[in-house]
Amino acid sequence: MAVPHEAQPMTPTASFRDLLRRVRDGDESAAAELVKAYEPPVRRAVRTPLTDNRLRYVLDSGDISQTVFANFFARAADDQFDLADPEHLLGLLVTMARNNVRDEARRDRAGVRDRRRVADAPDHCLNGVLS
Repeated sequence: MAVPHEAQPMTPTASFRDLLRRVRDGDESAAAELVKAYEPPVRRAVRTPLTDNRLRYVLDSGDISQTVFANFFARAADDQFDLADPEHLLGLLVTMARNNVRDEARRDRAGVRDRRRVADAPDHCLNGVLS
């Protein structure tokens, strides 16, 4: 009787590719695994450039991180990324996070997110928004 061929252990690259394939296929456990592994460095990348206290008050690293991962998962499902290894993925996620922080900082400086305008606005300006 022939001995069945034993599967070779997965290399880190093969397991990374498998994880990305599962993410593309919509596997929620794969998405959770990816977030668990990559969220801490992404959040650090968000907090590092937030030296302006006013900007720190407006932006939260968790919110930016969620936006980055939501964008990544949507684009990964469309197979828009060609990632060779975990370092490429980390670099992509960190770049997306920094770009998001930069864009939010521009909006804040432009006054688009000026909380004083909302706080000083008359009550009738908020009718229908909070309902």
